Amino acid sequence: MPAGPERDLRDANMKASLVGVGRAVWSGDAGMAQQWWRNYTVWAYNAFEAAEDWWMQWGRLRERALDEVW
Repeated sequence: MPAGPERDLRDANMKASLVGVGRAVWSGDAGMAQQWWRNYTVWAYNAFEAAEDWWMQWGRLRERALDEVW
């Protein structure tokens, strides 16, 4: 969004929506880490593990295929 009063209003509204009981919810404190841990345990998703798995299954295969073409 370009600079101007509409963007300022949007930013102010977003900031206000992130304020919890006397503190910013997205402040990076231990509560935030706990929230992310809960999400991880619910969804059982580890991005680093997923990337490694992709590389082992597809990335190496693609790299080999490109080497054979050239």
